[in-house]
Amino acid sequence: MEKEISKHADSVSARREKIMETKSRHEQVRKELVFYRELVDSMTGFNPGVRYVLKELNHPGIKGTVADLLHVKPDYATAIEIALGNIVKYLVADTKDSALDIIDDLKKNQKGRVTVIPMDLVRERLRKPREFTHWDENVIGPAREYITAEPGSELLIDYFLSDVILVHSLRKIPRKTLQESRFRYVTPDGDYLEHRGLIKGGKSESGYQNIIGRRERIQILEKEEKELSNQIQSLEASYHDSEVKGQDLKAQRAVLTETLKKRERERLEVEKELSRIRYASDHNQQRIQELNETISRYSYQLEDSDVTVKKLEKDREKAVQVLEKARQMLEEIQDQNQGALQEKDELFRKVQDLRVRLISEEREKDNTRLRYHNALDIIHEMDQRIEEIQGNLQATKGTRVQSEKELQIVRMDSEKQQDIFQMEEEKRSKIAEQLKSKRETISKIELSISEQHKNRENTFQTLRDIEIKLSELQSEQNRIRDRILERYRIDILKQEYQHSPVDDYEMEEKIERLRHRIEMIGPVNMAVKTEYEEESARLKFLTEQKEDLLESEKTILETIQKLDTTARKQFRDVFDQIRQNFGKTYGLFFPSGTGDIRLVGDSDPLEAEVEILSRPKGRDMKSLRSLSAGEKALTAIALLFAIYLVKPSPYCILDEVDAPLDDQNVVRFTQALKHFTERTQFIIVTHNKLTMEAADYMYGVTMQEEGVSKIVSVNFSGETKGASA
Repeated sequence: MEKEISKHADSVSARREKIMETKSRHEQVRKELVFYRELVDSMTGFNPGVRYVLKELNHPGIKGTVADLLHVKPDYATAIEIALGNIVKYLVADTKDSALDIIDDLKKNQKGRVTVIPMDLVRERLRKPREFTHWDENVIGPAREYITAEPGSELLIDYFLSDVILVHSLRKIPRKTLQESRFRYVTPDGDYLEHRGLIKGGKSESGYQNIIGRRERIQILEKEEKELSNQIQSLEASYHDSEVKGQDLKAQRAVLTETLKKRERERLEVEKELSRIRYASDHNQQRIQELNETISRYSYQLEDSDVTVKKLEKDREKAVQVLEKARQMLEEIQDQNQGALQEKDELFRKVQDLRVRLISEEREKDNTRLRYHNALDIIHEMDQRIEEIQGNLQATKGTRVQSEKELQIVRMDSEKQQDIFQMEEEKRSKIAEQLKSKRETISKIELSISEQHKNRENTFQTLRDIEIKLSELQSEQNRIRDRILERYRIDILKQEYQHSPVDDYEMEEKIERLRHRIEMIGPVNMAVKTEYEEESARLKFLTEQKEDLLESEKTILETIQKLDTTARKQFRDVFDQIRQNFGKTYGLFFPSGTGDIRLVGDSDPLEAEVEILSRPKGRDMKSLRSLSAGEKALTAIALLFAIYLVKPSPYCILDEVDAPLDDQNVVRFTQALKHFTERTQFIIVTHNKLTMEAADYMYGVTMQEEGVSKIVSVNFSGETKGASA
């Protein structure tokens, strides 16, 4: 039973651990599901324009994004997304008109820019997919075979991915295969080989989540969450059944314990009864020995009587009176013999009764049968002795017959022997008196022995009662010890005895109150220690984590405060330098004009807005909104150079910054550039001729023949060079 309970406890513990693991996994799946749902709901990775179209506009002609319409196996999601690039974020429209409607709405509401794929144009421009012929072990297959699409969107697969081939490794692609630029190659890990021979690859440290396959991942996670929930319910039900079974096993153990205690008490009763029977057997054995001694003593007396009779018969051979007296003596001897026979029968009957009682006791207690073998052997010897006595009596009867025959001869001489008989009679009387005296002495001795036996029996009875009482006390002590050990896990016998001044009555009342309180508490959860240790360890871990987080929070707050202080100081210093520089650079573009920048709004410089003020010659100080396009451009360029002066760079690239300027302002712009060329080389992309005239070198790209570009460089010192590509 203990093994079964221990095995059941291990099983319950294993189920509890399985439930905890399943709940932990369920929580992970739930968090991941919430994460993916938030990604889908917030449309993370998509630009604001796409989010506006799908969430607010809800145009009927929009089917969704490419990522929503294509379904890829999880193993190849990264590869397909890399091959598609930004296409996964494009919107898909039924027609070109729907696409243009969306773009017009975005322009009107200024909600951003989007790229839209009109399905009608895709259908018109779709060409037959190219056939791939360079098959080997490294090739997984065309990408379109591992993608499915929503109904009506299948054209997207062939349109964008018909030339994409999935391979195991880019290193193993043969050189001959690479010579054809018709196909693109991508590995499941995202290593990508373009048409132009460019290779993209690597891995970011941040946990990037694919845009393609998010909804499929949500379906998988929802299914797994449901399965885990069902599994948790099943495990909890099984755990509850195991607990109920554990309670039943404990109840059975209590019943078996009580049964064992009852059997132990019965065993003690049997041992007590066995001890009593053993004592009775010893007493009967002793009594049998005494009877044997009595029989032996009577046999000796009979032998003495026979000798006396023989002597008397020889002395009274001739005397009739001696014969008659001898006959009377013989009759008396016969009477004595008869008494001896009766006593022998009584003894034999008692022996038979003892034998029957011993046999019945042997049947009742088979395990004690061997202990009585010696007693049975003694009884058997006594039977043999009785048989010998019977044989001696038979011999005595034969002697009596012989004596009668001899008496007939003695009658003739009885008279002669009468005197001798009288003398012998006197001797016999003296012998009888001595015999009587000895019998009285023997009777006194037997009485004394009987008293001693009674005293001994009383002593044995007292000793047995004490042993039984001691055994009962020990049994009660063990029972109390087992109860205390079972309930409180304390071995009371191993505790040091401490005398209590409280009397027994108060102690019993206290015990009863404690017992009542324990019963009110209910059954003890044997696994509470393990659970307490687990929860304590978890509490300790969480406390340490909390303290660590609080310390980290304190450190981060201190760092943030330090960064904010440093940032405010540095921002203020740099802002003052830029403000001072702006005043100078503004004068280069607007002679006699004044420009300034200032912080407005929040008192915190990091949260405040920067306001740019411009006052060309002859005008009031105004913000940029009231200036013309050219004035805005020059003011912006002045601010750009003011920022540039804080930390100059040896190279500076300007991309068509002179586009909104008129000729007069272009001249001012080129003059300002020459002012800064002492420390910086400027590379300008421009279409303005005045800007080109101010340059030292000029490079141009032309295409005199179709497909052949040519770079022309001009050194205004007079040297010209050209190169074909």
